[in-house]
Amino acid sequence: MKKSVGKVLLLSVVCSFFFGSSLYAEEMNKDEKVDVTRSIIQSERESIISSTMKLSEEEREKFWPLYHEYRAEIKKVNERSVKLITEYLEHYGNHSDERARAMMNEFLEIKKADLDLKMAYVKKFSDALPPTTTLKFFQLENRLDAVVTNQLINQIPLVK
Repeated sequence: MKKSVGKVLLLSVVCSFFFGSSLYAEEMNKDEKVDVTRSIIQSERESIISSTMKLSEEEREKFWPLYHEYRAEIKKVNERSVKLITEYLEHYGNHSDERARAMMNEFLEIKKADLDLKMAYVKKFSDALPPTTTLKFFQLENRLDAVVTNQLINQIPLVK
C-alpha cells in the first residue's frame, strides 16, 4: 500500500503540474495539454490499480478488458466536463443568469451520467468478480477521481 500512496502523490503532482503550468500552456494548445495530461493520468491510474488490486491470473483476464471498456465510457463523460470547464473559462467574468443556469444543469447532467455509468459497471464487475474485489476497485476509482478533481478545482476560479 505504501507504493500506492506514493503513486497517488505522483498523480497529484502530475495533475497540478499540467493543469497549472504556464510553460505548457504556452507551448501546447488546450487540446494537446488535455491529451497529454489524460495520457499520463491514465497510465498512472492503471499502474496504481494494478499494484493495489493484486488480482489472480483468472481475475486479471476478466478485470482488464472490463476496466478498459469502463474507462472508455468514463472518458466520454469526462469529455463533457472538459467542454463545460472550457466554456466556463472562456466566458469567465461574463456569465449571464441564463448561461449560469444552463451550465449548472449541464454540470448536474454530467454528475448523473457519471453515477449511472458507475452503477451499471458495478453490476458488470460484480458479475465477473467477487464483490470484495469490485468494492476495492471502486474505492480506488473514487480515491483517484478525488485526486484529479481536487487538482482541477484548485485551478478553476469561482464565478464572479
